[in-house]
Amino acid sequence: GVDFEHNIVIVGEGGMPARDRSGSAGDDGSLFGLMTGVGLGHFADYVRGDARLSYADRSIPDATPAERANRCVLFVKQGPAPYVVLADDIQKDAGEQDYHWQWYTEALSIGGEGTLERPFLIEGEEARCGIAFLEPAAPRHEFQVVQSPHRREVRLGLLRVSRRGVRLRFLAAAAAWRKDARQPAMRRGPVVEGHPLAASLWVEGNGFRDLVLWQPEAGERGRAVVAGPLKTDALMAVVRTDGAGRVTGYVMGDGSSLEFAGKVLAHSPRRVSVSADARRTMANGPRRARRGLAPLAAAGTFWLPGPASELWADGKRIEAQAGADGMAAV
Repeated sequence: GVDFEHNIVIVGEGGMPARDRSGSAGDDGSLFGLMTGVGLGHFADYVRGDARLSYADRSIPDATPAERANRCVLFVKQGPAPYVVLADDIQKDAGEQDYHWQWYTEALSIGGEGTLERPFLIEGEEARCGIAFLEPAAPRHEFQVVQSPHRREVRLGLLRVSRRGVRLRFLAAAAAWRKDARQPAMRRGPVVEGHPLAASLWVEGNGFRDLVLWQPEAGERGRAVVAGPLKTDALMAVVRTDGAGRVTGYVMGDGSSLEFAGKVLAHSPRRVSVSADARRTMANGPRRARRGLAPLAAAGTFWLPGPASELWADGKRIEAQAGADGMAAV
């Protein structure tokens, strides 16, 4: 029952324990994951985690962690169509495995195919949610209604997208919109130059157009990549423009530089995470969870998307004046 209600990637028959000690109540899996990146803000939140240890069963002496189990999450909160991007890079070991990406919902039926053209569609009382995959482009999926083995009153719909391989990626986006509003469009973005495994995505709605980029990490750092007008070394980034093409918000997740159409939006001597819009520009220093060390302080220069955008660093407001180019220093 440990996978019930958990929106995670599971391996084989289960992502946590294969068997449990007597009296363990089915909870013998490891939860020793690491929060490896954080960038929280008014515009959007970025979070990165390393869950390798969660794929070892501590009730089995010879169980080993996964080779890699990295998840990046981007939650864009502002605008008429909030959306989340989930990027998983996972490898259990050197052999082929069955991997199952799963999403639980209170809806007991869904429509669609999970593609960018025909997303999975979940109906709510006043809103809808569409879930589309960039990878796999044609998701092999199943949907069923499941019930908790421990709490009989809990019935949920379970969407699973399955793949088999050695090292696999799942890259999905889920957008929500009110039923009286226009459905946002999600389509594949420009080809990413500089990393063969990186990908980009356009998300478009009423009054906004977002270009989202993700690349798998290599030693907690990204490569210098270019996707159309966006140039960065961040592990995840998004730039929002309005109907006139003006930048109104952006996120740089664990990067040292972000440019859009030749304009510098963020630059730092070390990797940082920043979430910015006309209300608040918020920077967070790099986390060092894998080494058991405290995060470093945020530092750098950041473009403020509006004259009244407050500047924050590591949870504290900074009194700093933006220059003529709109850049402010932390």
